[in-house]
Amino acid sequence: MIGTSNPVLNQNTFAQLGQSNGFGGVNLAERSKVMTIQGAVNASFILLSLCVGAAAIGWWVVGNQPSMAMPVFIGSTIVGLIMALIITFKPTMAPFVSPLYALVTGTWVGGLSFMYAAMAAGTSLGGATGGGIIAAAGGLTFAVLFAMLLLYKFRIIRATAKFKACIGASILGVVMFSVVTLVLSLFGVPMGWLFSGPLAIVISAVIVAVASFALILDFDTIEQGAAMGAPRYMEWYAGFGLLVTLVWLYTSILRLLSILNRRE
Repeated sequence: MIGTSNPVLNQNTFAQLGQSNGFGGVNLAERSKVMTIQGAVNASFILLSLCVGAAAIGWWVVGNQPSMAMPVFIGSTIVGLIMALIITFKPTMAPFVSPLYALVTGTWVGGLSFMYAAMAAGTSLGGATGGGIIAAAGGLTFAVLFAMLLLYKFRIIRATAKFKACIGASILGVVMFSVVTLVLSLFGVPMGWLFSGPLAIVISAVIVAVASFALILDFDTIEQGAAMGAPRYMEWYAGFGLLVTLVWLYTSILRLLSILNRRE
């Protein structure tokens, strides 16, 4: 069973740690050494703050030096991927590497946001930008985050086995779709329908919905990890996983708004 849609944050991770370290039942003297929900929330807040701050820097760099757009985008993508792999395969490094990952990812998000804003304003890089689309995407991302948190907290939406399987299958479908379209584009197959038109809107809306519901599974995984008494470094690993989902959600909303903007 797929525990969560997030490949770096799932219940199997905690289960494997529990089998190897035997932390299922910890005494009071060991409480300071284990993961807590509040600790995961604190780590998530720190990582998100670093990401937002770095995004502002990425925006400034690309805005003032348009020639740096592609180097920033490609460089941060490669470095971010390497850091993500390190954290994923070596969770004990999460407290040290995840803040760096947040900074690199934030820079990537800032550069990408500027490019979307420039397109929304109908200008080239270095011209006036359509910052409104960025504010809207950011506001909607946080609105979805808090809405899903409330829905989860009051158990209006429950992370049941069927729910997890449905979202997990949806994520797999999105990944496969993305890979196929990427391969086709590399072979010169026209992909204009992905960026404009009714079909592009529907596809983007579906991806936004899947990313939104993925937050429910992330919340459940963090709660389960704390209940199982996972090692304290998993607070940062959990924060890293939640940041991955939030960045995915933000970029998906930004893409949808960009497509809608072209129809106006």
